[in-house]
Amino acid sequence: MKTRTTIEIPSSDIKICHNDRIITIGSCFADRVGSKLESLKYPGIFNPLGILYNPISILKALQSIDLELSPNPKLFCLLDGVQMHFNYHSELSATTKEKYNDLIIQNNKKHKRYLKNAQSIIITLGSSYVYEHISSGQIIANCHKQDASVFSRRILSYDECKDSTVQLVKLVRSFNPTINIILTVSPIRHVRDTLVGNSKSKAILLNTVHHIVDHFDACDYFPAYEIMIDDLRDYRYYEDDMIHPTNKAFEYIWKLFSNSYITLSSQDLNKKIEKILRAVQHRPFRKDSSNHLAFVENTLRKIRVVEHEFPALDWSVAKEKLLNSKES
Repeated sequence: MKTRTTIEIPSSDIKICHNDRIITIGSCFADRVGSKLESLKYPGIFNPLGILYNPISILKALQSIDLELSPNPKLFCLLDGVQMHFNYHSELSATTKEKYNDLIIQNNKKHKRYLKNAQSIIITLGSSYVYEHISSGQIIANCHKQDASVFSRRILSYDECKDSTVQLVKLVRSFNPTINIILTVSPIRHVRDTLVGNSKSKAILLNTVHHIVDHFDACDYFPAYEIMIDDLRDYRYYEDDMIHPTNKAFEYIWKLFSNSYITLSSQDLNKKIEKILRAVQHRPFRKDSSNHLAFVENTLRKIRVVEHEFPALDWSVAKEKLLNSKES
């Protein structure tokens, strides 16, 4: 008897390995995927401009990278005495507008170089709802806790969402004609939009990404949203807020992503890396015990084996932690 509705995801023609440069951009789910890739030592830039939920804000961020633009001077604001910008996440901040300008310009130059040489980009759309800055008429990425009277809020039409995402894909391909594009819709429900509003928002995004996949080569859709909503529908897979996936749920989604997109050799390497990282996190009862010293040496030996086979992987932090664990 079947007790679950599972989603069959075929192996994709797009493949990722540890030699690839990868970029993730978009909602907080892009952060989770990026953090996982980073922990497994894939080279990449993961959500470099902070969390961006709607396709227009993602497009604007990439246009800023393409043209190496300074931030729009009309969209600065102060939050707790620190300069923020409505087009960027609060992860990006500075003490003055001049320093903020320098930060964005340097980031744009670095990300442009990286994007030109990347093999894959993972774009996660989170919401069709947008905030418009009333005085400038601009759709923004983040309100930075400013007074609600500064903004108006609405949902993008399907045409607005589709057209901006088409522009986004064309812009990415103008940087890098051979880059693979993996699109996802965030599995996190935006309940502040109400559940009905969230469904409407996600439906617009889903229609948009399927339009892209149908009309562009080397574009794939990974159904993270459907896995969470339909396969992992039980609330044991949600955090206490009943919105965000638990680590267990994310690891399940990651396994399906890995099986579809990551080469078998890199999947094998991932298992070795995860085993070593678990060992590095081990907390000994006695640092000076012979058992712990032997454990450290054995783990360092495993790292050297992987280093010999994959010299590009950086194990400096793990090795330092292991050596420090030997100190009394």
